[in-house]
Amino acid sequence: DKANNAKYYYSAKIVDQFDQEVLYEKLSYKMLVLPNFNKSKTELSTIMDQWMYLMKHLNEIDELPNYLDKRIFSCIFEVGEVANLSPAEQMAYISSLDRKRDYNNTIAFAKKEAMAEGERKKALETALNLKNMDIPLDKIAKATGLRIEEIEHLK
Repeated sequence: DKANNAKYYYSAKIVDQFDQEVLYEKLSYKMLVLPNFNKSKTELSTIMDQWMYLMKHLNEIDELPNYLDKRIFSCIFEVGEVANLSPAEQMAYISSLDRKRDYNNTIAFAKKEAMAEGERKKALETALNLKNMDIPLDKIAKATGLRIEEIEHLK
């Protein structure tokens, strides 16, 4: 059957037409001819087959099929689902991502601030202990990162 054997994947390089020399070995073009890809879902033996099948049939698929590798294709399928949303739904989706990102940034900032406050508190405790041991203030400042004025006021 000639239709099932039609070539659907090409890998091409740019060749000088005069001397047939490849212009840049590291540059190549991959071309996929989706209409020529006619494998059924039971014939998908390679990741390339799975990619081709997914690209050809994404508009017909409602959920990620079992025969596709979930580690590789779940993200692609989510992108396809978003592309099928109406403009209003896409805006709502983007807005929800923005809110989630803002929330995560707020939590990360709060954790960083809490850590910084904890480190400062520890530095103050250490400075007070060193001050009570009659260690010179300039050495305490150097050891803790605190200013001498701050150390002078510790009691």
